Amino acid sequence: MRMQSRTTRLVAFAALVLPPVFFTAMPAAEAKQCSDALPSHPQGHWTYRLIDGRKCWYEGEKNFPKALLQWPEQAAALSAFDKAEGGPKEPPLAPVTQTERLVVEPGSLTDLESFEARWRSIESALSKN
Repeated sequence: MRMQSRTTRLVAFAALVLPPVFFTAMPAAEAKQCSDALPSHPQGHWTYRLIDGRKCWYEGEKNFPKALLQWPEQAAALSAFDKAEGGPKEPPLAPVTQTERLVVEPGSLTDLESFEARWRSIESALSKN
């Protein structure tokens, strides 16, 4: 029983200490800019992936995540948005108000519209087949 207690404490300690060590040691993935063509004198390994139906050439190994590949015009638009001051120039949208609910009073539906009437018609249609 004493051995089991030590093992439990060791596992609990490892569960608390090891995950932060692993996450701080992993480098963050950085976005890469696409090039329309392979450079005339490439240095290092270059490869391409199809992004938006076009060959996106980038320096690095195959299977780099597509989500981290950007065309130059996309990167410029994103950086301009990040540097914008004063917020949006368009007026804010009006808040959405809740629409009124349709209240159906008991007995207001005709027999043809009631659930029971529809259910009976389905049952009779199925029994005929």
